[in-house]
Amino acid sequence: MRQRQPVPAPKFSYLAFRGGLDEVTPPWEADPGTLREAQNYEMSLNGGYKDILGYERKDGRPAPSAATYAILNVTITGEFSVGDTITGQNNSYTAEVLAVVTSTTPNYLVITKTEGPFEAAESLEVSATAEGTAISPQLVGGASSPLLHAQYTNFAADNYRADILAVPGSGSVLGVATLNDIVYAFRNNAGDTAADMYKSTAAGWVQVPLGQELPFTQGNEPRIQDGDTIRGVTSNTSAVVGRVSLESGSWEGGDAAGRLILTSQTGTFIAEEIKLLGLVGGQTSGLYEINGYPAGLAYSGEEITPHPYSMEARPGNYVYFGGQVIFPQLIEGVARITGDSTAITLVKDGSYRFHNSNLGTEVRMYGCDGVNRGFEFDGAVFAPIASGMETDAPDHVIVHNNHLFYSFGNSVQHSALGEAFNWEPILGASEINAEDIVTGFALQPGDSGDSALLIFSENVAHILYGNTTLDWNLVEYREEIGGYENSVQVLDDTYFMGQRGLTSMKTSQKFGNFVSASISDRVRDSINVKKTQIVASCISRNKNQYRIFFDDKSSYYVTILNGKVIGIMPIIFDHQPVCVASDETLAGSETLLFGGDDGYVYEMEKGTSFDGNPIEAAMIFQFNHLGSPRLKKKWKSAALEISGDGYGQFYFAYDLGYGNASEMPQPSSTANLVDAEFAVSRWDEMVWDAFTWDGVTLEPSNLRLSGSAENISMIIRKNSDFMEPLEYSGAFIRYLPRRYLR
Repeated sequence: MRQRQPVPAPKFSYLAFRGGLDEVTPPWEADPGTLREAQNYEMSLNGGYKDILGYERKDGRPAPSAATYAILNVTITGEFSVGDTITGQNNSYTAEVLAVVTSTTPNYLVITKTEGPFEAAESLEVSATAEGTAISPQLVGGASSPLLHAQYTNFAADNYRADILAVPGSGSVLGVATLNDIVYAFRNNAGDTAADMYKSTAAGWVQVPLGQELPFTQGNEPRIQDGDTIRGVTSNTSAVVGRVSLESGSWEGGDAAGRLILTSQTGTFIAEEIKLLGLVGGQTSGLYEINGYPAGLAYSGEEITPHPYSMEARPGNYVYFGGQVIFPQLIEGVARITGDSTAITLVKDGSYRFHNSNLGTEVRMYGCDGVNRGFEFDGAVFAPIASGMETDAPDHVIVHNNHLFYSFGNSVQHSALGEAFNWEPILGASEINAEDIVTGFALQPGDSGDSALLIFSENVAHILYGNTTLDWNLVEYREEIGGYENSVQVLDDTYFMGQRGLTSMKTSQKFGNFVSASISDRVRDSINVKKTQIVASCISRNKNQYRIFFDDKSSYYVTILNGKVIGIMPIIFDHQPVCVASDETLAGSETLLFGGDDGYVYEMEKGTSFDGNPIEAAMIFQFNHLGSPRLKKKWKSAALEISGDGYGQFYFAYDLGYGNASEMPQPSSTANLVDAEFAVSRWDEMVWDAFTWDGVTLEPSNLRLSGSAENISMIIRKNSDFMEPLEYSGAFIRYLPRRYLR
């Protein structure tokens, strides 16, 4: 009797997803959790791969990603259409229609931008014509399935998106930055003759008036201060001073000189002395009362003319100060001017860079663009800074050790200590020769707890130690280590694009110097060809990422954990970034913005689309032989570990035997569509063979495998504008060992 051979038991192998894109390691040596091709996935700090979030346009109006919808059950007697504005007859509340669903009972409208609740039995009108009746009050977020919830949320986002406009003007956004949670953007004007500055508001972009500037000399006590009102002795022209730019001399010595940045002006100045409003009795500041009624304000040099009741500006009022009746008067002859003020304007086509810092006062924005003077901005006053250079157009800016630093080609210059507007060497301003054209600044901790300034050029890096001109010490790091323009960023270390690819520069406390190391070896072939195509870079604090952007809409996200790069992933946007900003709000949350070549400002890490366009993404894993490179295997099934929040969907496929189609048919030509439904209110982790959602066991189609080969490469793809991100941690692969290949 012939004995039956035992059926071999299937084997399981777990594959952890990790390591990111690896384009250079030979297939047999590559970590099977790495990817041979990838697009629009990022490394998770938890160790797996994750769908990236999208980005959306921004101008201060309600964000698309914050849009909500509601379900309103209706009896339709007329006709509703997508885009209609419906009005309830009872309270005249309105809403906009996103979808009309007549395939269910009852019929319902999907609505957004609701002004108030609609009531049961309330007649609904479109353009004053009754088209139906509400059956019940609307239900916010009331879709019957996670898929419909995701789709309706996306409809609402598209509706809100249509309200948001580009920065007014022409061409690309020249620069974008934030200050005190307000977004600011620069763009050439509509006639392409100059540049303008705009800020985000609840009504969209609003132009920021740049004001006027008025040079002065022979300034003396009492000194002119920010907020003062001045008046021409001869012309009787008056103006409000927003910022005093003291550039030489002193008020005490009577030879103060500089510029007054004016926020408003009435009349025309001539060559004359200017007056400063003061108070009879020698009082220059303090609490005051108006006509006997406490004003509760502090006098700081402004003209005192509020009406006692309405607080409107009217002449003839007097002030109680210290129990005395004091009348406003003009203090004459505090400075001299040579003519009228001039409007502050910006030459077009600058490339703006910013650094927000507290330079002895409040946190203010310091900027430059390579074609105009540098500037200081506090949210209200735009004040150009005169450095004294013949061509006064700095390329880079940073505040270091209470000095404002600029670069002009290979010249690094800084202001006097604590004074952004004073560039006199006798008061502490100075110039440093960087030997080569400067491409970026970065702040680093030094060897003794003192900060150090990294000064990058394309072929060399210098380190500036010290605190003032008394102890500056410029040290060349290494001639062959340099950073390309627009690539320098500081996260845990300083990261930049150098001649050898992406590089990090780590601080060594022991030697007080720096060590460098390339971090892009696994993607060197594709990234090194883009060294001259860099347009911007930034960091993501929330995700511990360094991001670098190129002129072909591509970028690389470098994820770092505990000082070690855990993966580099390629990203391709649908819109071209030309400038990027990374900042934190006053509440501590992160804001990531980019200005586009289409004139829009976009916020990253928002929504499920590329500003309404689907996100196309793919991961193609290394060929995995499960530890037996020459053993043929019969592939049975794969079970993926996935977590998420909301509704997700992806396609699953695979290649066998190094994708050799001439040897065997490749299953990748027929991908499986996989749905993943997670509760929005909680995170679940599942294995595809059996997982739970809201306590209910779900049994989706098992990811079955077929075919025999020595190795397998899994493929995951998606293309959607409404699906929530999924995180892929790993996979269990089931197979049967067959025979060794000859």
